[in-house]
Parts: sequence; structure tokens; C-alpha cells
Amino acid sequence: MASKYDLPFRNSHISNTPISEEKEVSSGESPFVVVGIDYGTTYSGAAWAKSGALDQVEVISQWSSQVLGATDSEKVPSDISYNINNTPSKWGFEIGGEDVPFRWTKLLLTNRSLDNMANSKEPVLDVTRKLLRKHGKSAVEVISDYLRLLWKHILERLRKRLTPPVLDNMRLKVVLTVPAIWDHSSQENMLTAAKKAGVNAFRPCGETEVSLIAEPAAAALATYVDSGLKLNPVVKAGDSFLVCDAGGGTVDLIGYTINSFEPFELSECVGASGDLCGAIYLDRAFKAHVTTTSKSHMSKLSPESEKRFMEKEWEYNVKRNFDGSVGPWNVQLPQRSETSRSASLKAVFKTKKESNILSLHGEHLTVIFSDVVNKIVDLLRDQVEGIKAKTGKPPKVIILVGGFGENRYLHQQVEKIFNPEQRSPPPLLIQQPSRAWSAVCRGAVHQGAFGAKVVVNHVSKYYYGPTYMRSWIEGRFDERDKVFSERWQQWHAVRQMDWYLKKDDDVKKVQSVEHTFDNLYKTPAELQKCSYTIFYSESDNPGTRLTNGINELCTIKVQFGAWQFSTSPVFNNGKGQEFRRVKSVLKMDVSVSSIKWSVSCNGEQIPVEVVYKDISSAAQVPT
Repeated sequence: MASKYDLPFRNSHISNTPISEEKEVSSGESPFVVVGIDYGTTYSGAAWAKSGALDQVEVISQWSSQVLGATDSEKVPSDISYNINNTPSKWGFEIGGEDVPFRWTKLLLTNRSLDNMANSKEPVLDVTRKLLRKHGKSAVEVISDYLRLLWKHILERLRKRLTPPVLDNMRLKVVLTVPAIWDHSSQENMLTAAKKAGVNAFRPCGETEVSLIAEPAAAALATYVDSGLKLNPVVKAGDSFLVCDAGGGTVDLIGYTINSFEPFELSECVGASGDLCGAIYLDRAFKAHVTTTSKSHMSKLSPESEKRFMEKEWEYNVKRNFDGSVGPWNVQLPQRSETSRSASLKAVFKTKKESNILSLHGEHLTVIFSDVVNKIVDLLRDQVEGIKAKTGKPPKVIILVGGFGENRYLHQQVEKIFNPEQRSPPPLLIQQPSRAWSAVCRGAVHQGAFGAKVVVNHVSKYYYGPTYMRSWIEGRFDERDKVFSERWQQWHAVRQMDWYLKKDDDVKKVQSVEHTFDNLYKTPAELQKCSYTIFYSESDNPGTRLTNGINELCTIKVQFGAWQFSTSPVFNNGKGQEFRRVKSVLKMDVSVSSIKWSVSCNGEQIPVEVVYKDISSAAQVPT
């Protein structure tokens, strides 16, 4: 019996059909709709396409909102709030400035990935953690509630576009996107949240398929299909490129090598990286600057007024249009608040009217942008160097996607750093695909529509393996691990590590690894309590002993029966004690999309259950 953690992942082969072309639906296949869902840290999006027109991907919009520009927005805020009955009351654009919603909940699905980010001590996350305690909810439950509302909106839009009778007769294939740096526990939590939200609820026309794709892989696929990556004469099979998904809260990067264009097939080149340096940090820097220079206009603003000011004057004005030029860039400040009678009289008899316009020059905005942009450039530089070290040559393209990936100034600075001499053609192309904000959810649709696995390998970020004991050999083992076994009547070295998978191993090249355990049991009941503990380490050289820095990943509970006990040979230890000598094999099968644990004994496969210790201890496995 396979682990329950293997079930959500579907094994799909690489077809010979170019993934950029529409896949014909076979005559025996019922009609279907593919839905791609990109649940983001700050904003979420969805897109869809129907069988027979799989190359015509439509992005969901028409959100319920009073916010400027929200009606046609490709994304909706990933925020949700609850009422006094602890049920969802508002979500997305419905959230007002006076509300205290759950924000950035996505990042709380895994502390492992968050700990690798420099800004993991984030005030927004502290507020959300307090709200989780206040409402007695887990991150999975909050995300599930949000996805339920998002899914309801998606279905409403599909009914309007296709009509209810047509939609009710079409199967659904749903592809959820997840960060490339996410661990296996987080992936499972995301799938659990989606299922709790009813994404795979029963439909008479057939079962709804739910699968995952890494966000950078989805973005790469969208770029390939929509922007003609394969038509670029500079980029050939064997070359590498870098995807930078710059969102509202996080920036995620990963490098890929192109194995082939038809079918479109990629290999991870270097491991994913990322940090909390998204567009929201720009928002804070702008707000701090305006508050400092125009305190009288900003100090008395209500949360709702401040929100509207930031949207109109910053989000849809300066932030999106600043290109590094001198300016000036004019911002219309909120009306100055006069609260006291004397202040009001002074305002009336003023001979010189105070301007309501704040002129920002290029040097001001450069300071506002510099901290965030410099961090992104550093992340890009590390990835570029990693690709050069791995392949012997730099990547050919940097693809900027995500909401902040569309930013003019970011593109300009990345171009300046990685193509300083403005050569033609440039040594490293910087590409901003059209509609970069929705690239991830559109790529998810392409993944579901064409079925082929885009990324065919995974670079392991951790060591994995169980502990075991060895017969003691003097001088070979650490004296601290020397233990005398009363059952075996001999000295053993305990707490020895058997690393099944090593850091930086290419998962495509690793098929399966196994270890035989030889143990003595007194009774069948004792055997039935058997379990194995799997550990992981992110160290470059964790050693061969269980030490600090090696952490517990999961427990594999084995459902041994009386038959395994009775058919195992009898062992006499020379002290008049008899045991059953049970030899079992713990096997790890690695694929691009999963790790499967299995146990066999006396040639028979034994049912197992894999229980991860907790979210914060789960480690990275393939996505």
C-alpha cells in the first residue's frame, strides 16, 4: 500500500505533441474545462480554457468590489475576514480599510521555506498568527475558506460564459500552483485546503482532477506558449533561462535548462530561491516618504481614506509608471485635516494657499525603489552564478513575471545590471511577457490542457534518510554511539544515518533506494508497533551520525501482522531467550513529483502510513 501522501500526484508521460499546439480531444474523451488557480501571498488569480479551444485561455475577472480598477483586475487580494460567528464575512476586494483580515496566510503553510527568507520576521505575519489563535483556526482552514469563496466565483463566471447546462456536462481539471521552494508538507496542506473548499466536490458528469505545478514552471509554460520562446533565435535546446516571479509579498526564482522544444521539456538547473522583497515593501517605503514630507495631509487619515489614496496615487499612478526618469511625478495629497477651531480660522485667513500636490523627482523615487530592487538583483545574480557553475555558461534569458515583474523600473534596472554595455543582441535577454501578472495561472491551464510534464527532474535541497544501528567495529564509530544490546548480546553503534537522497542530487537520475533492517521481536504485538523515523538535513555535509542540525521529517507506521511474525526465523541469543528475527526492507522511490515510502517483509508488501511530524519540520521534496 502506498503512502497516503502519494495519492494527489498523477503520473503523466511526455507526449510527442508539441505542447504549444492545441491538443485534440479524442472521440472517446468527454468534454472538459481546465481551471488554473494561482493562490498568491497578496493576490490570487484564476484562468480557464475548454476542450476544443485549449489555446484560448481566459483569465477570470469581474470581482465584487467598490475599488477603483477591480472590475477588470486579473487578480483579487488574498485577504479574508471573519464575523463574530467565526464564519467568513468578506474576501478579496470586499475588504475595507477598517477591517482586520487574514493576510499572507499562504506563507504560514510552511515555516521551513519561510525560515530561509531574510525578512521572515514580518509584522503582517505576526498579525495573522494572532488572528489564527483568536479564531482558533489553522492556516489550512483559513486558506480553505478563501478558496471556497474563490471557487464559487470561478464557477459563477464559468456558468455565465458557458451557460449552466454546458458546464454541468463538462468534467473539470483543476491545476493549483505552488512555489518551487515549498516542501512536501505544504503541498499536501494546499491540496487538503482545496479539497476542503469543495474544489473536487462530486459532479454527476465525472470526477474533478486536482493536481499541482510549480509556479515558475507554469510561468515558463505560459511564456513558451504565449510569447513564442521557441521562436527566439538566441535560445536553443541545451540553453538555460531564469524565471523571476516577483509578486506582492515574495519573489521566487528558479533556473531551468531546455531539454527540448517539441515537446517542451525542462530540467531544473539549480535549486529554487526566494525572499520577502515583493511590491508591498515598495508601498511601505512610499507611504513612509509621503508621511514624512506631508505629515499634515497624512496624519489624520482614516484607514479607508489612506487605502484609497494609496490605490489611486501610488498603485495605479506612480508605482506602475515610474521608469527612472527625472520627473517630476505629481501626487495629489489628501485634503489637509483641520480639527481645532484656531487651526480652522488660520486656514480661512491664510494669504498663501498650501499646495495639495506633492512633486516627486526621480531621485526620490529611486530611493523608494532601491532597497527592494537591489534585493531582487542580488537574488538574480546568485541564480545566474549558480547556473554558470552548473552548466558552464550563463542563462540566455531572464523572464520577469508576477505583478511586480511588470514594473518598468525593475525591468530597466535588471537590464542595466545584466546587459550593461547595451550590446545587440544582448548576452542576457530580459523578457517581460505580456500579461505577466496572470502568467502563472495561465501556465497552469496549459499544464492541465496538454497533460505533459514540463519539468522532468528536481534538484534536491536536502539530505533524507533513516537511522539504523551497526555491529560495533572498534575505531570506526564514535564512542558516544556504543550501546550493548541485551537481545543480540553484542555491542552496536546506534544513531547511524543512511542517507537515501543527498543534497543537490538530480532526482531524475535517482530511481529507488532501500535499506534492510534486521530486528528481534518478542511478540506479534511488539512487531505491530514497529515504525521508522525519517530525518532530513539542509547541511552541505551532515555526516553519518544523528546530530544537531539533522531534524525529524516523518514517521512511517508499518502495519505488520501476525503472519510476518510467525513466518520469520527463530533466533536464540545464547541466554535462553528466543525471538523472531524479522528482516524488513524500507524503500524510497523518487520521482519528479513525489517521494514514495514502502516496506516489505518476507517478500510481501506491507501497508504503511506516513505521518509528518509537523509543518515546521517538513523538508523539500519534488514539485
